[in-house]
Amino acid sequence: MIYKLRLPGLEDQPSFALEPARQFNAALDRLVLIALDNVNGATGQTASTQGHLSVLNKKRYIGPRHAGSKPRRLGSLGARGPLLMVRRPRQAPLRSRLTEEHILRASYRGSDEHKTTRWWGGLPGAWTDPRGRASRPKRQLTTICPLTTATERDLATSWVRGALGRAQIKWLEGDKDFPHFIWYQEEDTDRFWIGRCVNGILGEYKGWPISRRERDEIFG
Repeated sequence: MIYKLRLPGLEDQPSFALEPARQFNAALDRLVLIALDNVNGATGQTASTQGHLSVLNKKRYIGPRHAGSKPRRLGSLGARGPLLMVRRPRQAPLRSRLTEEHILRASYRGSDEHKTTRWWGGLPGAWTDPRGRASRPKRQLTTICPLTTATERDLATSWVRGALGRAQIKWLEGDKDFPHFIWYQEEDTDRFWIGRCVNGILGEYKGWPISRRERDEIFG
């Protein structure tokens, strides 16, 4: 976010004290104009400097996600000055390979959101209709995880650690000690599983089956 510099009682200060604020605001105006020129250049629009400033003093915009899209107006700012918000894609930060200590901390916790029968965590949170379609609160459809016993939980934990050890992972911006997504393929079948981190400090995951196409779309 970009704001004009406004200090309490600034008008009462001597002229030499106002000069840094004036220089800051002038530089800020130039940066905003450059940004808007790039936006308008991508959309084929042109406008005068005065036009830019009159728009900035009244409206705020979100910059385009890609070249060719138009800025979207969000609302007025009144006397708060110009504001330019630019969306950026979620970043995949560079991470070092997980240590063996980290991998051994990871486990499969599961989630009632993907269970339709009683499981090691208690009662299920999803259900199926007469046609066999699964759903859960606030979700029209969901994918069911068939793992329900303590033995299957331990097996899934070995899958989680295997995926982390083979770097079958995907980090997202904001992840803590463990990646947001992992995937694993059962050794004796062609079935793929995806794991989603539910505790980035302890390394706890929930998961459900996915297709090869879904795996490729998510992990590339």
